[in-house]
Amino acid sequence: MSDIATRSPGPGYLKIKDFGCDKLFQSVDELKGVLSEQYKGKHVTIVYPLKSGIHRMLLVSINAEGCVNETYGQQRPIDFAAINAERQLAEVVLV
Repeated sequence: MSDIATRSPGPGYLKIKDFGCDKLFQSVDELKGVLSEQYKGKHVTIVYPLKSGIHRMLLVSINAEGCVNETYGQQRPIDFAAINAERQLAEVVLV
């Protein structure tokens, strides 16, 4: 995990936005692990760049068991494989 105070995000970064206590990540696996362990019972936003340069924002809720789901809509489990695929496409374009 990167220290947000000392590093600026590079291409393909992932961010947890939590009311000013933001955290940056380089891998989806690390993001998923931190969400499942450290954010139980919370609602946060996942942010990452898309191929177009726009930043995708996913509003997520983490339940007491550590499952990460959409906050609104159908409240489905978050598809971390899809996030990783979108990130990899963005890295190809942004690098």
